[in-house]
Amino acid sequence: MCPSDGALLGEWPDLDTGKQGSGVIHQIERPAPFALDRTRRRFAAGTEAGVTVISLDG
Repeated sequence: MCPSDGALLGEWPDLDTGKQGSGVIHQIERPAPFALDRTRRRFAAGTEAGVTVISLDG
């Protein structure tokens, strides 16, 4: 599912998932709730507008 070389598979810049820039979280807003479904190759992120589900084509 994921390339072993760390290549970017896709991006969704309009999906507001917060401003986390590192693994250390303090004094910044919390990242959006996130769920991963490896079996169906999709993920979901919760935002103020609702829940967005992204499906990856195989």
